[in-house]
Amino acid sequence: MPRLEGATRACRDLGLPAPHVVGVRYSRTGARDAVTEWTRGTTPVTAVAAFNDLIALAVLASCRTQHIGVPDDLALIGVDDLPVSSLAVPALTTIGMDLTAAAGNLTAGILSTVGAPAPAPVAPGRPGPGDILALIQRETT
Repeated sequence: MPRLEGATRACRDLGLPAPHVVGVRYSRTGARDAVTEWTRGTTPVTAVAAFNDLIALAVLASCRTQHIGVPDDLALIGVDDLPVSSLAVPALTTIGMDLTAAAGNLTAGILSTVGAPAPAPVAPGRPGPGDILALIQRETT
């Protein structure tokens, strides 16, 4: 689970507690149970970083039915920047990924590992993590 490992490492590096992980199934019941745990559990949370936009959208819908204000009561962010995310009410903040840049980095790494020459870059310089991930700020954070 690279996303969870990255989030856990970032929390540790920033001196924050480890993420409180709750499994959410792609269902109304799963989202409802997770939102209830986050907002009414023994240690309520104020922000959720969902595994992807689909889970985030399920959480957003569950917040609406439970009368939990997003982002006032619970901030929410997804990952993938699905086109439907901008149509949600409120519009979902998300992380967009440039998969072309990620694939280029992966290809260059594999070729380097096997001793083959790297392909000629399409643009000057090799994309870094800042070129692959981008915050798409909308209304849920």
